[in-house]
Amino acid sequence: ALADGYSIYVPIAGFENNTKTITINATYTSTGVLNKTTFEYGADLLYTYELDIYSVDGAAPVIIDSPSDFTVFEGYTGESLSWTATDAYAGNYTITRDVTTVVTTTNWTSGTPVVYNIPGGLIQGVYEFTINFKDTSLNPTTHSLNMTVLIPDTTDPVITSSPADVVVESGVYPADFSWTATDANPGTYTISRNGTIVVGATSWTSGSPVNYSIEGGLQYIVGVTTYEITFSDFIGNSVSDTVTMTVNPMTPTTTTPPPRIPGFEPLIVIGIFVIGSISLLAWKKKKK
Repeated sequence: ALADGYSIYVPIAGFENNTKTITINATYTSTGVLNKTTFEYGADLLYTYELDIYSVDGAAPVIIDSPSDFTVFEGYTGESLSWTATDAYAGNYTITRDVTTVVTTTNWTSGTPVVYNIPGGLIQGVYEFTINFKDTSLNPTTHSLNMTVLIPDTTDPVITSSPADVVVESGVYPADFSWTATDANPGTYTISRNGTIVVGATSWTSGSPVNYSIEGGLQYIVGVTTYEITFSDFIGNSVSDTVTMTVNPMTPTTTTPPPRIPGFEPLIVIGIFVIGSISLLAWKKKKK
């Protein structure tokens, strides 16, 4: 393709002697298609080309095959990406890694795979590759994917601090649970209660405590509740710890009666009352 969109050929015999200026004017459509060309000799218009009908191509390329996100370890070799697109007027494409262009403007053919060989040496991290297909009318279609580079790691996280099982009486709210784990490549943790996830995948920091508060109301439910935390690192290695909370029924309260006066047991008091009543009746009879 010509950089300026046109070329001029000089006859073998040349133009002979020219006393006037030769001027060539060219205009293009908004999508880069040659619209009009004029060839002038001095003030004389010798040749005109003008696009009579211009059919706008509004259809962007269609990507029919593309790679998905994938993971490799540091030291990888032989990794590549492949895309296939179709368009009646295939143009060019570019490929970027994050914000860096790794393949500059290159022509592509409809239905033919575009293959990019990933260079080695990328360190741990996530890299986004994006391809941008364009047709001759500059309609674009893009596709992106992530390549995750990991450090080879077969070591599980280590839990350095964990809570003990707790036993409480119904109605008594227990203290928070707290765990601490270490790992060179910490990832996420989850917490489950009796097998049901109550804390989804959450990032954790090596050496920093992970605290969990018991849900309100569970302190009244008599029985055993089991909590399990699972620490995972960036690679997927994991370690778990389990702790239980046992809620016992509330202890019934016992009321202690007040102390009695020695010698005044109930039967003795009743006896004294009866004797007193009889004596009173006898005295009243004598008085009559």
